[in-house]
Amino acid sequence: MKKILFLCFCIIFITGCQANYDINLNSDSYDEYLTITETDLSKFSSYNIGEDFEYYDKMPIPMSITYAELSYNELNKLDKSLLYTKTNDLNDNGISFIVSGRTDEKLSFEKSNLINMFGTINSVHKNERVEVSYNLKPEVFNKYSMVDNITINIRDNDNSLLSNNADKRDGDIYTWIISRDNFNKKTINFVLSYKENTVKKNVKEYKQKLDNPMGRFSIFLIVILLIFLIVYKFVIIKFNSCNKL
Repeated sequence: MKKILFLCFCIIFITGCQANYDINLNSDSYDEYLTITETDLSKFSSYNIGEDFEYYDKMPIPMSITYAELSYNELNKLDKSLLYTKTNDLNDNGISFIVSGRTDEKLSFEKSNLINMFGTINSVHKNERVEVSYNLKPEVFNKYSMVDNITINIRDNDNSLLSNNADKRDGDIYTWIISRDNFNKKTINFVLSYKENTVKKNVKEYKQKLDNPMGRFSIFLIVILLIFLIVYKFVIIKFNSCNKL
């Protein structure tokens, strides 16, 4: 299935289009947007994409590489929340194909199907940090010569990027521009800190305690103790009231 999907994107590439990949890093999730735009409509309309576009338009695309090898029928049975949303936009500026999706686990971006489809990602987890390096695959530019560059944007909504080698920065948006001339020697590097929502962290710790037999027993004892204290307090108040009478 990967080969079919890659072919579909590459057919769009060879019409001389522009590609942008955007990822928004949130506190507990991340959003992905792959936008492929062709501005020359006459050139685009004269190119017969045929059934390969049908694959792009109809084939479900899983957001995680965990499901990348599933068949068409298996993908159709997946929950829609596990699949990318695909939209097409035709206007005076050209035609655009947009693949987008949100994943609730922020650090699972390493398993993004789009990220792994077009490049190789390496990551090291240590000291509550993730050190990431990413390179585009050679075939993106070697096989499809009409591609001039690919722009990658990371929006750091959670202020969790500790360091990076971006080509430019605009507020919380970090941008890398990878061209046919530099892709084989250019690596995207950044370091991401672990930042877990406090409420979510407390819930997770509570669930872990519930899963532990000793944790459940401790909670049971605490509940019994609280009930005993409430009853004892009630009896003392009643006793004092009776003595006053």
